[in-house]
Amino acid sequence: MGAANSKAQGSNAFIESSGFTQGAGNGMSKPTSMTPADSNADVYSDYSTLISQGAKFYTTDGTVCEKIIPGAAGVASLEDCPPMRIFDMFETAAKRHPEKPALYVERPAPPRGEKGSDAPSIPNEQWTCWTWQQYWDESRTAAKAIMAVGTAQHESVCLFGFNAPEWFMGAMAASMAGAKFVGIYPTDTDEQVAYKTNHSVARVAIVEDASKLKKFKAKLDECPTLKVIVMYGDEFADLKDEVLTRADGSKVELVNWKSFLTLAAREGIADSDLNERQKLIKPGHATGVIYTSGTTGNPKGVLLNHDNLVFEVTGVMRTLPQFCGEGQERILSYLPLSHV
Repeated sequence: MGAANSKAQGSNAFIESSGFTQGAGNGMSKPTSMTPADSNADVYSDYSTLISQGAKFYTTDGTVCEKIIPGAAGVASLEDCPPMRIFDMFETAAKRHPEKPALYVERPAPPRGEKGSDAPSIPNEQWTCWTWQQYWDESRTAAKAIMAVGTAQHESVCLFGFNAPEWFMGAMAASMAGAKFVGIYPTDTDEQVAYKTNHSVARVAIVEDASKLKKFKAKLDECPTLKVIVMYGDEFADLKDEVLTRADGSKVELVNWKSFLTLAAREGIADSDLNERQKLIKPGHATGVIYTSGTTGNPKGVLLNHDNLVFEVTGVMRTLPQFCGEGQERILSYLPLSHV
């Protein structure tokens, strides 16, 4: 796996090595000798000078804490975007707007019409909603559940399904627990699902529906790191906990999202345990993996650290005021999150 270690992670050149992908270079970098047109201009790091000094801009080790290389001014600077973990930014939002809606989903989804035609949408006020405080609280509970099944820092949580609140909360929970979230593409084959699960050392898989569960079941013997599969689709709302058994006798729990959230209490994982884990997490630590399509061989994993994500969010937040007025903004999530 590889990760560029600057805030301005743009178009990377890739070097393939031992099944991993190393990010090098930066498509957004600008020499510091460029004079800003105004006080708000973005001035990125002088990469040519850093390279001449022997600086390294990639890693293939998902456990290291990468050095943050800030820009001289603007969105990538220490003033505008100080290094932090993505869940620190999340906590700030929850404290500032605890009662504001954070996530909406049309659930339960209305049945399709005759011959599979689209059903009319239910009224907005009937959609299931999480406020920022509820989003934060449930993500922390899920983070403790991730720890409860034995997930160590730098291991992973796979997410296999279309966009849903549980996808967001599962990803944030992995980050909070010091693990990495790993999106599996909706089109991945059984073999690719097993490869990504093993390659990322995933202990937890959060899965949408029966067709995706079937892929894990088909390759369960080839996924020795997996401890629990969590189902979040509507069809699994009443799922009774099950135990799947591999050929070697080892077990994998199969639970729904609601049951998964009780694992921390069952195993005695407290808020203090999560807080202690988070003391070990730094902005330069990897928190996510995006895999290539794998069309020319096994997929290559690209590491994203906390600072990469915070920088991207900071850049987006600088742009939004150009398009949004004051008040409650809305974002429609439709591009599969495994691609982000």
